[in-house]
Amino acid sequence: MKAADQFTLHEDRIDVISASGSSYQITLTRCSCKGYSFHQECRHYKQAVNLGLLEKLKAKSLSFSITLSDHAKKLRKEALKEYLTKQKISFTEDLLCTVEPQITCTMKPSELIALCLAA
Repeated sequence: MKAADQFTLHEDRIDVISASGSSYQITLTRCSCKGYSFHQECRHYKQAVNLGLLEKLKAKSLSFSITLSDHAKKLRKEALKEYLTKQKISFTEDLLCTVEPQITCTMKPSELIALCLAA
């Protein structure tokens, strides 16, 4: 019985170890094997499609994470300080550090005030 190809899904590629022991990489658009280079298709790529690995790879490439820079966090804290001062709500630096990451774009002012008073 012939050994099966082994696939490993990464963030940006799929690694393949073929039944013969050769290693290849598959991306969303190609396989690194000679067969794909010559024919623009190969069994590794077809297997990855059939196993749903290319869909998973595509989903990974579409997902992302937004991390605020230190500068953006500082600006948000300054805006929060100004807002709380105008609302005559006392605050500490600890309160600002606790509340700032919880603020969302859709948060209503009443929700922000309740969040600050609860912290």
